[in-house]
Amino acid sequence: MAMAAEFFHELVFRSPCPPGARDVIMANTDDLLGCLKFSNLRRLDRRAALTSYLLDQVRMGAVACDVPPSFDDEHRALYLQSNFFTTGVAQLAEGVAHLLLALAHHPGVQERMAAEPGDTAFYDRAINESLRMYPLFGISQRITTGPIDVGGETLPAGSVLFFDYEAYHRSGFADPERFDPDRWLTLCPRDVTFIPFGVPGNRPCPARGLSMVFLRAVTAEVLQRFVLYSSAGHTRSMPNRAPCLLLPRAAAAPRPKAALAAMRVRDDWENVARSLTQLVLGSIIVADARRRKLCQRHHASTGRDPHVPRTPESRSSQPKRRTDTRHD
Repeated sequence: MAMAAEFFHELVFRSPCPPGARDVIMANTDDLLGCLKFSNLRRLDRRAALTSYLLDQVRMGAVACDVPPSFDDEHRALYLQSNFFTTGVAQLAEGVAHLLLALAHHPGVQERMAAEPGDTAFYDRAINESLRMYPLFGISQRITTGPIDVGGETLPAGSVLFFDYEAYHRSGFADPERFDPDRWLTLCPRDVTFIPFGVPGNRPCPARGLSMVFLRAVTAEVLQRFVLYSSAGHTRSMPNRAPCLLLPRAAAAPRPKAALAAMRVRDDWENVARSLTQLVLGSIIVADARRRKLCQRHHASTGRDPHVPRTPESRSSQPKRRTDTRHD
């Protein structure tokens, strides 16, 4: 997460990331990830601290990337916070964590990548395999604007559809539960059920090119310096934050069996405690969402029924509204 924070700071401001700014970015992202995993409640003071820092940078004219020109300073800061310093940092950090944990569980792949850091083709295959098995998005939702026929049944307009990225990524592959980078020697990502950065024709991730460069560079640096070990469970949601043991590669130390056994026990006990925490906090979050009715309030403020599909005519007749991006 620290590397992702510094990466985006240099990308956006073309200057090294001060330690204080890195800590603010990491605190907000760490808090958000915990909230998404129902491991903690949202600390809005951490989000406000990041907004304040970015707003200062915007007012000083430090932004070196394109920002929508129609935005005022506050909305420019919120735009940077949402796209780069929240979503960007969180997704890159989790992408690296998934890959490194997968390599810790598959020493043969790890050693090949460590021995051949210049083999970018194999690195890309390993990254693709990690993104296939552990996509960074779990589900996405859409509200239908017209009736859709599905299996002989008709879903009416206004239906809420959920798309399961993990199930989609594991469909149509031979032995889908096996981590096998070399499956991509004969597969083209465009021709299989694989959309790690979204659908190319429908708002794909704008950082998909940068993400691959970042993943390759960080993984190569780590593997040149360390040997990775882990006995922790590996799931797509990764609530345990992918704990790994990193031992200096030059020392050629034997496999740390005692430490891995302790990690296994700790991971199992943390799963129990975390499950109880998630049950309680999840119930609080869902109850609060139902009480606030943010979606209903939004549609009420626009004067339209969310279950009635919008036509081109109705879109053009709606007054232009500025989007408030301050809600997580």
